[in-house]
Amino acid sequence: MKAIKAKVHMLPTDKSYILSINGKIFSTGGVGREMGKKHGLKETIPQHLYITTDEEIKEDDWFINTGSSGHPTAKVYQANSENSKAFKEFGPYPEIRKIIATTDSKLITDGVAKIPQSFIEEYCKAGGIDEVLVEYEEKFIQNSLKGYKRMMDEVIEVIPKLNPNNSIIIHPVEEKMYSREEMLSFAKYVAKVGFGLNHTENLFDKWIEENL
Repeated sequence: MKAIKAKVHMLPTDKSYILSINGKIFSTGGVGREMGKKHGLKETIPQHLYITTDEEIKEDDWFINTGSSGHPTAKVYQANSENSKAFKEFGPYPEIRKIIATTDSKLITDGVAKIPQSFIEEYCKAGGIDEVLVEYEEKFIQNSLKGYKRMMDEVIEVIPKLNPNNSIIIHPVEEKMYSREEMLSFAKYVAKVGFGLNHTENLFDKWIEENL
């Protein structure tokens, strides 16, 4: 399995899969502003989720500008021939990220994948998730050039792997856990290299034993 680390963004919208109240995520299931009022929910703020990567942005791709001097608030855009060329020639721009999946049906019908409902529920339960791992797969594309052998006619493209319902496959980002021995070894290295404590190594070991 090839997995790429992706970021998760939540942006306000008029209609949404996700509802938040006073900034706190409340529920899922297509509850919009009017439906929220109908059920007696006050100060509802509908939201959409977007999952993005730092992949190259080509013409017609959807992307998020997460915030820059010219764009102080995060916003969704569709790339055209001019800005996609600028991204390629003058990038990368850390604040510009390609959207690969979303809860926004407008983008889904325009080539972006769905976010699994199971992840949306986990996102709400956790009160937000910043990063995920997205499964990718190799896709063979017929080369438009003629005269090559079969092996040369196929070009490999790495794309998100999708479920039958056109949703991406998501895994949690696991934090690396270090053993006590690894942490002590690193601490000794920092003390030795950073502070030149060769002559106090025994004292350092004694302090570790007494305090850690």
